[in-house]
Amino acid sequence: LEFPQAMGLSGELFSRQTKLEHFDCGASVKVIINKNMSSQAQAALKSYGENNVNGSLHLHSNGKEMLMLEVDMNNEKRRNARIVELRAFLHQTVLTNPESVQFQLMGKIFPSRLLLSSDLKLNENRLHMDFLGAREQKVGNINVMVNKRLYGLHVRNRNVFGNTTVHNITVAVVQNGSQAIPGEARLKGHLELSKEKKAGLVSFQVDEKALSVDFFNIMDNGHGRVSGTFTHNVDFLKNAGLPLDGILSATREHGTGNDTIAIALQSGSERIVAVFEGHRLATEPPTFQLSVSLKHNISKIKNHGIPFVLEAAGYYENFSKKIAAGITTTVETEQLKIAIEKKTTGTAMEVSLLLHHDVGGLMDIVPHVLEVACSGESANKQLSGLCNGAIAFHHFETPARVSLNGSIFTSNFTVIFFGHVSFHDIFACLQLYATSNTHPHLEIDFQHSLPLLHSLGIARENQLKVSAMRSDKYKGILGIVLGPCTLEADGEVSLASNETGWVLAFRNKCITLERMGLPHAAVLGGSFQQNICNVGLLMNLQCDGRAMDVQIDTSCQHEYTLQGMLRHSFPWLSQLGLPFENSVLFSAATDSTTEVILLLQAGRCRLRARGDLCVQNKADWTLETEAECQLLQDLSFPTQSRLTGSIQKEKCQAELLSVLETEGKTAHLEVRAECKPKMALEIQFRHNLPQLKEIPRENELSISARKHLKYLLGVGMKLGACELQMNGDFDPEKNLQWKMLIENKCQTIQDLGAPMKIDGSGYLLMDKMNLDSQTLVTVDESKFRGLFILKVTDVSTLQNVGVCEQSTNVFQITYDIWNK
Repeated sequence: LEFPQAMGLSGELFSRQTKLEHFDCGASVKVIINKNMSSQAQAALKSYGENNVNGSLHLHSNGKEMLMLEVDMNNEKRRNARIVELRAFLHQTVLTNPESVQFQLMGKIFPSRLLLSSDLKLNENRLHMDFLGAREQKVGNINVMVNKRLYGLHVRNRNVFGNTTVHNITVAVVQNGSQAIPGEARLKGHLELSKEKKAGLVSFQVDEKALSVDFFNIMDNGHGRVSGTFTHNVDFLKNAGLPLDGILSATREHGTGNDTIAIALQSGSERIVAVFEGHRLATEPPTFQLSVSLKHNISKIKNHGIPFVLEAAGYYENFSKKIAAGITTTVETEQLKIAIEKKTTGTAMEVSLLLHHDVGGLMDIVPHVLEVACSGESANKQLSGLCNGAIAFHHFETPARVSLNGSIFTSNFTVIFFGHVSFHDIFACLQLYATSNTHPHLEIDFQHSLPLLHSLGIARENQLKVSAMRSDKYKGILGIVLGPCTLEADGEVSLASNETGWVLAFRNKCITLERMGLPHAAVLGGSFQQNICNVGLLMNLQCDGRAMDVQIDTSCQHEYTLQGMLRHSFPWLSQLGLPFENSVLFSAATDSTTEVILLLQAGRCRLRARGDLCVQNKADWTLETEAECQLLQDLSFPTQSRLTGSIQKEKCQAELLSVLETEGKTAHLEVRAECKPKMALEIQFRHNLPQLKEIPRENELSISARKHLKYLLGVGMKLGACELQMNGDFDPEKNLQWKMLIENKCQTIQDLGAPMKIDGSGYLLMDKMNLDSQTLVTVDESKFRGLFILKVTDVSTLQNVGVCEQSTNVFQITYDIWNK
């Protein structure tokens, strides 16, 4: 170290105060070294406004400006916010770069949010950052990098409550350390709730694959609207028949006597719209009207027989002795009209039927004009009737014969219906059987030979069976037959005092559904058990030769245990990163000694951990781990490790001991502390771990302090071959005398220019008007002696005449240096 042989220092301190809360003060210091070098420093600090402060600092050397620093801080408080602003400007020529620095920080604090804005400019380079925080928002980020491999988790949750409640959540996981799991997975959710509307958005992304679904619902005075969209680029969903994008909307209008429901589905340029309207005319008696329309531009649906435009309108009137109903159907440019009327007079009844159409596909099946009138009378046990009418085909007029047979039977909880219609060699037959007794059952059979129905996709033979049974178990059966397609499903649920079991079987014999991804056969079975302290869950899924088994058991009788197993043979689950076999075992016993065991297996990866904790006179713990996993080894996780330790505290003494053993390498940590008769702290850390090669193998730190006539302080630190020692004392009763000794036995620190030994002493004498201080410091072979003298003078005038108070402090510092 080099010090000048002579130095003179002089300066001035001033302060002015115009109001109680305002101040203006400053300092000017001038230093002359060896009588040929001069340096001057000027500093000022001023308060203005309510809570505003301004400060400046100027340094000059030999007449040249070396440094200029200006700082301004504003603190403004408004009704609902506080604004804090800090501005700083630095210009210097001491260092090469940066020559100028500008910094600005502004913060706005509101009751529910916080805004921070910062701007930093280094010469011509600029950095700008903004931060916004709100009480309703919770954001979490966890990033871990191991050997340039990044593992990150981002969680964001924002809730806003009020007339409109808003919930936002974002979860993202990113990594580039393993090919077995996706590099990026992101889940976003948004939900808005209010009295008038509800809106939501959910999006899920895994690497380049994404799925997004949103909906919007508005309800207002009988008017409602629901709309939703979805987009994806997942091949599995596309192969199953789901388009890459789609829009679904539904509206409902409700008025006095009017109801309208409209549903629209759009995917790309393809669109289908269905509208349902109902009207109630205020006539006497009232008339009810219903209309339905279906419009689309999808060629695939047209090929199945569904026209581009289909409209239907109907009405219903109910008089005291008359009932009338009708329906009109329009298929693109073709129309079908049906009307029926019933009159009743005493025991007589008249029924009329009218049918008109110009549908080309029905010309050879149904007459384009059909008029039938029937009258009849019933008395006692006699029934008589007469029907007449006219039937005309489009291309010729001739009488035709139509056969209609039917029956209906009702008894208690059972209904049986049969209907058969035939015309030449064309027929249609409907049978229905329904009962809601102790074993509910529904069976519907429909057979026909109508070419039109067959062109619409309705098979010639159709059947539906639904039944339910209840005894000691709940059972249900569903069977659907649509021509060559057969769907069967049956299941049962058993309820016991502590156990619930279920079995569900599904069978699909339809090539069309199999092409859409529906499995040929699937069976799902399972059980759930629960008593006071035990819980068990067992599930099994069988699907087209593939299987999945899940088993979870927990117990807490003598110790808490959790055991789980997941085994499957689905290739697509394995491609997503789930091994074919997985198991977990966790147990914990709590008494005087707590023992915890964890066994985890995922495919070929195995992890075993065992820990003990004993709390008596002192706390002892042990943790052992064993890992057989290439993924963990790539992350430098040891295959075997053992951690033992203890902690003990007695009155004013405490001790912590810990040892880590891994693959033949160890690390020791010892911490001891006491507070009587002296305050002392000793820390020792020794290791030979290759993961900590940057840390010396032997490390020690000791700190001690005590009072014996005067205050004694000692600090010692050892890092490998480096050693530092510091001792000192302080006597506040004898003119504040102090001593200090620092010894540096570290070659690395010495190479940086630090001295090997520093020895110093001094005193401080102070009263109301004078301050006297003397210091003697020896640095290696050089000595430093300093003298500080301060005198204070005050000049005061009356504040009521507008002149401020002023005080001036004059000080002088002199020191000499001798070099041996």
